Amino acid sequence: AAKAQGGVLPVALRLERAYLPALLARIAAAAEAAVGPGDEEDGDGDGGGDGDGYGGGDGGGRRACDPHLTALAHRGLELVIDLLAQLPTRRFLKAVVTDMRLVVRCRR
Repeated sequence: AAKAQGGVLPVALRLERAYLPALLARIAAAAEAAVGPGDEEDGDGDGGGDGDGYGGGDGGGRRACDPHLTALAHRGLELVIDLLAQLPTRRFLKAVVTDMRLVVRCRR
């Protein structure tokens, strides 16, 4: 059908194709914003915590996390996990999650 229109997808199909990747990008952005630049986890000697790998100690470089962004990231990741558990969406979503490196971005 797209070739009949000169290779251009209709708006509905473009929105359908881009919806989940855009949603995952927003979830990853919320997770990164909830942690922020001063909230690096301890474990590799980057200045956070007391060097024991658990992020404790004097809290060097840490700031308070925004509870709303944290909740948004948490609910978004729960949605991704639930969608990955569903067989019809797993094949498409796993490729998108891998391509976006969502797990790596949210682990930071």
